[in-house]
Amino acid sequence: SYDPGRFAWSRDVIGGIVQGFADSGLKQGVDYQMVSKTMAVLTHKTPKQMEARANQILADIRDRKPDLVITADDDALKWVGLKLDDMPVVFNGVNGDPGRYLSSDKIDSLKKPGHNLTGVYQTTYYKQSLLLAKKLVPSARTFATITDKTTTGKTLLNNLETVDDASLPLKWKESFVSDQFSQWEEKIKAWQDQVDVVFLLCANAVL
Repeated sequence: SYDPGRFAWSRDVIGGIVQGFADSGLKQGVDYQMVSKTMAVLTHKTPKQMEARANQILADIRDRKPDLVITADDDALKWVGLKLDDMPVVFNGVNGDPGRYLSSDKIDSLKKPGHNLTGVYQTTYYKQSLLLAKKLVPSARTFATITDKTTTGKTLLNNLETVDDASLPLKWKESFVSDQFSQWEEKIKAWQDQVDVVFLLCANAVL
């Protein structure tokens, strides 16, 4: 989903794939060729732009006919991985339960996706994170969440909304979604006298 030239995490994923193959005795450029494409979702933000970019990538995939497609993050799975039926797809870095929020008939269950698809669902430990905040600041009673407008950010917020409030160690007071740093700054200042903890979910698109 994200340009590896801008995001270390994306570079780490690519490096991990190469290292994984190397650990199995396969050398890049000798035993296999890897081609990396990006959705560049921070510049292709609207569904129409994402679909257009994904169609370019899908055309390249169908032309190359690779043995395996690996997607990283939610948008890459949604717009590319789930469009492929005739080749194996492995997803990673997906923040939302793909069986629930993508509502795809290609995903039988989270435990066993089935079909031509498998991968890793990235769980966020909301309760544990707030317990740690409570341990660090015992007087804390309330928290607010802030995130950007990326699919990842909005999915993390949606996931938190499904958690039983009574199970959380702090009371959730408010949430804020924006890609503008000036708005983040204004909101954080306003929260200083209103909440004890700010839970930052995702800031990839904040400028």
